[in-house]
Amino acid sequence: MKTLSYLKFEMDEVLRGLGEAVACAAAVDATIVCIPRHGFGTTRISVESLYAATDRRFNVIYVDVNSPPAVRSYLEKQAVNREGFFHLRIDEYVSRQTARLLAMEMVRSPYVAFLDNNMLLSPGWLGSLLDAAAETGAAMVSPIIVTHGGEIHFSAGFVEKRHGKVVRPHFQAGGPVCSKLADARVRRMDIDFAESHGCLAETAAIRTPGVLKESLHNAQTLCCAAYNLKRNHGRRIVMEPTAVVSIVPISFGYDRPLAKNTDTAIREEVLPHVEEHLPQLAPLLTAWLAH
Repeated sequence: MKTLSYLKFEMDEVLRGLGEAVACAAAVDATIVCIPRHGFGTTRISVESLYAATDRRFNVIYVDVNSPPAVRSYLEKQAVNREGFFHLRIDEYVSRQTARLLAMEMVRSPYVAFLDNNMLLSPGWLGSLLDAAAETGAAMVSPIIVTHGGEIHFSAGFVEKRHGKVVRPHFQAGGPVCSKLADARVRRMDIDFAESHGCLAETAAIRTPGVLKESLHNAQTLCCAAYNLKRNHGRRIVMEPTAVVSIVPISFGYDRPLAKNTDTAIREEVLPHVEEHLPQLAPLLTAWLAH
């Protein structure tokens, strides 16, 4: 698997051209870096959700990691038709962390929002995260993350220590994992880490040497980065409960095994949640399921 340094050498001309285009784009509050999670089937619905729900000026650097022709064609059209949408194509599979770091080379805004390509977003999510960052001075701000059916996946993260050593992380301080979002009693709070599904980071902080390490390839890359900023650099990491993002399952076995095929599970478990909490996106999800 190719490394960041190799890709920067191999894609030098493409990266320089895209970087110049981003630099010439209108000033924005945040740049959204979107990378693939487990597949490509939710690309369209996540992009449509992004533009339907985001309330602040933003650019998107969408890292297309060797997607199939239909998805690549869709993303190329978005880059032509949507202002501030920048399509970064990599013609082979690389790690998610490498893809994230490659996009970070082009970020010019004071904040960067990291998103996976299987996220639905609540209205005003970005504004809520940016306001929390401004009001608290936090280096990273996390939304509440839910899964299909509106169950909590991440509501706050804390690290348990014994005798000065990390024992394990806790992901459910704001509300138990798999409990219903409607039952959660979550407030804005300081936490130890954020999740990689979606979060906001101060660009200068996340670029601190040694924070966003390419060698970390697992699902906890941003958890580690956030904890590093808090422990070693004295920065605040905050949970903002007014921002909610939801994971759309791409394949069998994500978060919990699906008894039905993916489309059926989304139709029966995700769509009711979207209709209740994100009604403006329900027609898009219905159309996507019928496609």
